[in-house]
Amino acid sequence: MAYRVLVINDDLATLNMYVNVLTFSGYEVTTRAAPETIVADLQELQPDVVIVDWLDEHEALGLPAIEALLSHGLSRQPSLIVCSAAVPEVKEARASLLAQGVQVLYKPLEIHMLQAALTQAIQSEASI
Repeated sequence: MAYRVLVINDDLATLNMYVNVLTFSGYEVTTRAAPETIVADLQELQPDVVIVDWLDEHEALGLPAIEALLSHGLSRQPSLIVCSAAVPEVKEARASLLAQGVQVLYKPLEIHMLQAALTQAIQSEASI
């Protein structure tokens, strides 16, 4: 069974990179360019992991998306990874994110770091 990953990022090139890398690594990947439908996507797709960018066209939409993900009320909570080039903004929220079980990765992203974060996310998902 392939693990399901939902990737939310407003940059098409970045989404394509995720699809290529994650599909090659054996994941089932779904992408969204914006987080507006995140709760419906969680209910429909039942992802094992959600990777979300912090910024969307220079607006900090990552935090509301993370809050929606953490409070959606479904019985199965996917593992969350924030991956962003907005280093100062994410560093400011890092402690809070980590306390809620959200992993944090900074861009530019190295593939081995993404793979390690996904492995950790899948392992924590399996232990629940």
